[in-house]
Amino acid sequence: MFATNLEAIGEMLAGRLDFVIMDETAAIGYSKQKPLKVAFLIKTNERYGIAMQKGKALNEKINKALNELIASGEVKRIIDSYLKR
Repeated sequence: MFATNLEAIGEMLAGRLDFVIMDETAAIGYSKQKPLKVAFLIKTNERYGIAMQKGKALNEKINKALNELIASGEVKRIIDSYLKR
């Protein structure tokens, strides 16, 4: 865990993290300033997004896994179980 989003993004851009989960507004804002892509928005009462470095080989695998989790209903089950109040 990092004290700030910027610190976490710095670690990701330095190659020490594969992705960062943060507030949607922050993720979109940083993607306009840094070489990042908002890969997924989690729909809850809160708004979070997953940011990944553009052009990384791991992105395709993460996107594939996320799409499989979404299609199977697992993401909805997790959100319903742990994030919705």
